Amino acid sequence: MAAPTSPQSNWRLAVSAALAVAWALPVAAYAELGRYTRYMADDFCMGYVAQAAGFLGAQRYWYFEWSGRYTYTLLVGLTELFPGGLIPALPALVLAAWFAALAWAAAALPLAPAPGLRRALALLASGFVISNTLAAIPNLTQSLYWRGGVLTYVAPLALGTLLAGTLLRVLTTPRPTWLSYALIALLALAGSGFAEVYTAVQAGALGLALAAALVFAPRAQRRRYAVPLAIALAATLLGLLAVAVAPGTRIRQADLAAAPGLLAIAHNSLLYTGWFVRDAFQPERLLPWFIALTLPLAFAFALSAGQPAPANARRLTLALMLLPLALGALLVAAYATGFYALQYLPPDRVLVIQWFVVLTLSAAWGWLAGIRLAPTRLGAAYATLPRAARTALVALTVILLVGLAALPTGTAQALRADRQYFARNWDNANALLRAQPPGSRVTLARLDNPAGIDSLSDDPTFWTNHCEGLYYGVELTAQTPPPTATAPELAAARPVQGQLGDTAQVVGYRVDPAEARPGAALTVTIYWQPLALTDRPYTFFIHLLGAAGSVAQVDAYPGQGQYPTTRWLVGRPFADTYTLTLPAAATAGPARLIVGLYDLDTLQRLPATGPAADPAGEAWLELGPVTVAP
Repeated sequence: MAAPTSPQSNWRLAVSAALAVAWALPVAAYAELGRYTRYMADDFCMGYVAQAAGFLGAQRYWYFEWSGRYTYTLLVGLTELFPGGLIPALPALVLAAWFAALAWAAAALPLAPAPGLRRALALLASGFVISNTLAAIPNLTQSLYWRGGVLTYVAPLALGTLLAGTLLRVLTTPRPTWLSYALIALLALAGSGFAEVYTAVQAGALGLALAAALVFAPRAQRRRYAVPLAIALAATLLGLLAVAVAPGTRIRQADLAAAPGLLAIAHNSLLYTGWFVRDAFQPERLLPWFIALTLPLAFAFALSAGQPAPANARRLTLALMLLPLALGALLVAAYATGFYALQYLPPDRVLVIQWFVVLTLSAAWGWLAGIRLAPTRLGAAYATLPRAARTALVALTVILLVGLAALPTGTAQALRADRQYFARNWDNANALLRAQPPGSRVTLARLDNPAGIDSLSDDPTFWTNHCEGLYYGVELTAQTPPPTATAPELAAARPVQGQLGDTAQVVGYRVDPAEARPGAALTVTIYWQPLALTDRPYTFFIHLLGAAGSVAQVDAYPGQGQYPTTRWLVGRPFADTYTLTLPAAATAGPARLIVGLYDLDTLQRLPATGPAADPAGEAWLELGPVTVAP
């Protein structure tokens, strides 16, 4: 029969489970936002190769012609087996794998004696570390919402935590089987096939763990600890060698200068590590780091307060001293490898690896510090507080931590509008390009991607145009769209409430001068809000109507003729300015400005709806009155 649980144990489990849910919600928010992920930049290059060469042919091409990152290219090839459909789900799939692997690894640690509480704490640790890592990195889109980033830099973190969990279980197994050693070797070898920066971190962590086992483990257990760690380290180095000697790696490095010497590598890796530490103390990144350090400390302290000092107190103290040194060594190793491979500061998307290491080791340090502080006078004082006071402290802490968990969720939601805008316009362009005959010449409006990496250019030979053109089988150019109308511009304009078909809204206008004069020019600026991309270019018309009919008019494509409705970026308001020249014989008196869209081939106008629509059904919107002065 199971032993009865105490009310205190139940409360601990309930609090831990509630916080685990609270810190899992930001991970879910980041995962949900991934549905707006689309191909960007290199994705089109990789996609074309996969289309042309097939799965196995693409693997061979990439290894010999592009990159030795064999695990990364394997995953890219697998995503290409489901073209288009898997990319929006990719961030969620990788985050789910990372979350599960981290929770599984943490559950192997002695976080609590009760299994239920240990599992709840493991889930809390997983959501907590991942949420804060994603909140701290400087370019979330490049790291998570781009296939090239998520499979190169985040996927290995999931695989690495799976390796860590496997090692923890093997290290505590009296007689591991050869299958468990084979699994360790396979996971380590697979982890080495991603970014070289990650491989350096994996090799460094395994090397430090192996050294610690040889120095600090009891003599009778050293072999049991050392063998699996040595196997993992050897497999990691073997994988790194396979990447280094790959013909594709040599081809990519041919554009770089000669390999830097040891002195240059040491200098730059220390310099870059210093810059990273400096940037870590910026306000937007200091909070995730502070949370990662203090939450485990408070939890471990509260769970252990009032208990006698652990038998391994000296080892805990030594671990608290060595962990910061280990963190510094891993950061230097990451930057040393990155500098050797690139010979410049690695891009921001790489920093998800460094931040994961920082926050994981910070959380470990905080947990050990809490356990070490619990038997001190501070822990004894906490344990002797009245139950009501301890309950109040726990309640306030939980409320604070739940509130802090909402911050990463808010960060994710703040990105939603940008991601929706990009995904919608990408989908429009994708549908248009897939409908083109092979070899067509197509011009699109330049859609800057949210990752800040290279977009289409007006040069059809530019590398992004070339790759995307090969992917769709067309020749591509991109034209810069009109500037986006700013909120102050829109607020200063005269408002209009009207829509033309399903294509556009007119949200405002300006007239200069306020009064029109015969023989003079009247400048009219219209603020459009595109609603849809069209399969044919609609012509814009603006008329100045007096009592006797049209006084002046302009018919043209929007954007001064350079931004037809077939290229519109949906959801991006822009100003369109035209000049109407009144005839010298124009009759003085009241007049009206009207605007509409029509098909030049059929002269069919798009229907007008809304308060500004002509009540007689003439398919135009009335902007407002204008006086023609005598």
